[in-house]
Amino acid sequence: SVAYGNGVWIAVSTNYSSVAYSTDGINWSTSTTPTSTSWEAVCYGNGKFVAVSIADKAVYSTDGINWTASTLPSSGSWYSVCSGNGKYIAIRYNTNIVAYSTDGITWTETTLPSRNSWRSVCYGNDKFVATVSGSNEVAISTDGINWTIITDEKTLKTDGTIQTFNAIQGVKVDFEINGETDITTSNLDSNNRLYFS
Repeated sequence: SVAYGNGVWIAVSTNYSSVAYSTDGINWSTSTTPTSTSWEAVCYGNGKFVAVSIADKAVYSTDGINWTASTLPSSGSWYSVCSGNGKYIAIRYNTNIVAYSTDGITWTETTLPSRNSWRSVCYGNDKFVATVSGSNEVAISTDGINWTIITDEKTLKTDGTIQTFNAIQGVKVDFEINGETDITTSNLDSNNRLYFS
């Protein structure tokens, strides 16, 4: 896994305590973490790099060179971490467990609606999005604490064009037909009927 922030690229290794850093992406140097484990993912946000591992171990750094250990809420395969909306979010594989932190140091556990092979999480457009390995299941969250599973696939037919998209009741979804017509789904009612605005 690799991340960029504060003028530095950071790459973490599954080879115990090794971390590589570079200011130009070409020439790399090595530093070490205080904990020897398999580091699976690293991200940058809020002035810190944060890395998570397949144990309950996490580390953080402001410069990508000097690292400090912290502890995740439970032991397991923490495969992905991201930063957004003032939080760090780490997701644990083959469970329904998510951890969140406002400082990258102290972590709190929360849960996803389903237990699955959760593999990756990212932040963008005011949402955290988590995906599953080997499945089309997706979870979304605006705060990283309360999560919703998107499972309802709808198909819209317009002038012979079929557009398939995912939607869930109460969530707005923007998309285009033939790259020209902007249509917004305003909501789904209890019968999953689709309305437009």
